[in-house]
Amino acid sequence: MRSPRPLEQPVPGGRALFSPHLALALAVGLAGGAVSMGGLRLADRLVPWFPSVPDVIQARLPYFDFGVAGELVFIAFLVTSATLLITRQRRSLPSVICLVGAFYAIRGVFLFLLPIGSPPTAPALSARFVLYPYANHAYFPGGHAGLMTILSLIVEDPLWRRSLLAVTIVFALGSVMARVHYTADVIAGGAVGYALVSWGRGRLAHLSGDDLAPRPRSA
Repeated sequence: MRSPRPLEQPVPGGRALFSPHLALALAVGLAGGAVSMGGLRLADRLVPWFPSVPDVIQARLPYFDFGVAGELVFIAFLVTSATLLITRQRRSLPSVICLVGAFYAIRGVFLFLLPIGSPPTAPALSARFVLYPYANHAYFPGGHAGLMTILSLIVEDPLWRRSLLAVTIVFALGSVMARVHYTADVIAGGAVGYALVSWGRGRLAHLSGDDLAPRPRSA
């Protein structure tokens, strides 16, 4: 009689496709997302008015309608980085998901503590493409910038890492020009993302069996 096949199929490197570490990471990621949305919801419920604040850099940049094209670029970025992680760095998935969850939890706290409105030169909501809820809020630190920074920095291949970072910088600048974010939003998003990856390189190594630092290529 043949023995039944195991529920978890092994993957290259001897790792199960779904592990307890990955389950824990998913829980952290979901919790971070819940904190982020909770901060927005609480601020929307408790704050009657969201004032705009001046942005001296943004005021000197031309307006550019990011719109649907920007979101398509973001989706393409997510698909590319996720493909690289799953096919080349599957061991890093638990650590990366934990970092993303931590970022969104930090972001949720700031969204509640800094309830400010959209940039003063932003078009009316009815005149622009709006995909996310609570579009009348500012988002500090910027979620796109932080997430893209984290996903870029953990990619091991130097060429892909530099390419993704370049896309992240261009996307961040575009979101400021589109008046979707303040300049401080995207700078803070990138800084928090970088800080979390630097912090997690040693502290989350046990989740992945390796650290998050890009490894040098062998000669």
